[in-house]
Amino acid sequence: MVRSIELLSGLPPLSRYDAAATPYFAAFGETADLMPFVPRPARWNLDEKNTLASYGARESARMNFAEVDEAPMRRLNEIIWKSVKGPASPMPAPVHRYRAVIGPN
Repeated sequence: MVRSIELLSGLPPLSRYDAAATPYFAAFGETADLMPFVPRPARWNLDEKNTLASYGARESARMNFAEVDEAPMRRLNEIIWKSVKGPASPMPAPVHRYRAVIGPN
């Protein structure tokens, strides 16, 4: 998206990654669609909150969120998964992606 914005604005690429990126040419039409946007109503209550009866509520209330990365990542992800998908839903194995940052040579 950054590459597309650079091209639309007439700016040069900010990095070699921008220069090599594929712009989103296919995402734009040749003529503007002037039809007004009509939003759909929400399908669930946006004010709904978890309660103490929610899956994992008591356990997550005891977790340390005062510091970054102090809460147990896997267990917190499982609590979030099961609170959304249901307590009987098995959480898929976590996927960890790592890409080393290599400095300029």
